[in-house]
Amino acid sequence: MKKLILSLFILLVLITSLDAKTLYVDVASIGGACSDTYTNATNSITQPFCSIQRGVNVLTSIDDIIVRNGTYTDTDYDGMIVNINNIDGTSGDWIRIYAENQNEAILDGQLSNFTRLTGTWTQYSGNVYSSSVAFPVYYMSHGAVCSGLSTCTNGGTGAATKKGSIATLTADHDWYYESGTVYYKYGGIDTVRQIFASDGATYAIYMVNSSYVKIEGFEIKNARSGVITDTSNNINVYRNKIHDLNRIQYYCTWQGVGVGFGIAVGNNYLATDITIDSNIIYNNGRLPASCGNDYNHDHGVYAYGDRHTIINNVFSNHLSGWAIAPAGLYHETNL
Repeated sequence: MKKLILSLFILLVLITSLDAKTLYVDVASIGGACSDTYTNATNSITQPFCSIQRGVNVLTSIDDIIVRNGTYTDTDYDGMIVNINNIDGTSGDWIRIYAENQNEAILDGQLSNFTRLTGTWTQYSGNVYSSSVAFPVYYMSHGAVCSGLSTCTNGGTGAATKKGSIATLTADHDWYYESGTVYYKYGGIDTVRQIFASDGATYAIYMVNSSYVKIEGFEIKNARSGVITDTSNNINVYRNKIHDLNRIQYYCTWQGVGVGFGIAVGNNYLATDITIDSNIIYNNGRLPASCGNDYNHDHGVYAYGDRHTIINNVFSNHLSGWAIAPAGLYHETNL
């Protein structure tokens, strides 16, 4: 009887192992031409996905994702490079999403494109302002999604509206593009600067309602925030290099400006058992504007919730916030 039970146990382990799969993401097509049309079943090192998001969308609770060398961006223009929603491993079999080679898989929010827009706006006529634009704009104001200003489409409630000529810019958030110049109608030049400067990939990795997931070995840069975990538990953020986030010039007249974090653990007390281990987090936070909005906003780690472990990390050059900011505003934060 004992032999039968042992045999059944071994058979169950073998079946489980056969079901588990390693998914490959390879934007540079190192091992084979990448495509996001591949499925969980057809993905392999020679038939990899192009985007990490595709891997996340098709993985099961026992899969891992290996991300090969290359630069990964927000290809679907939703403000996130990777959106991990309702993804759960188990205590005995964590899901690993990791760089094949340390810091050689780069998550780039391309926020630096937008900082060049902040100081180039001039008044064209009345409340219409213009700026020269010679590069793609990926997530323009109020939901207008663009792969290049000449091909922008409208999207979202209250979205900016593409018009056919400068003369037809009659309502707030009307815009027109011609020969390398964008024209935008709104109340004031500082507000227009704020609209355009605050876009780009908002999050490199956004994780919600997930558990037993490990994020490992990435370089993360040029987004508003690096890794956000909200309403999640048993998450491990390990050995990532996170830098140059939210590096935007905020003007003193701007209201309701956003914040940027290297790693943020929850906006509520439901985030529990998050481990932040052996990351290098540096050079993050808004550029100084010599006004009250400069400081105490952009932290290396913003920790909210319960039973978190922050260990063996290196922090440097956080001039607009703290290296680690416990944030138990309504509920106690235990680290």
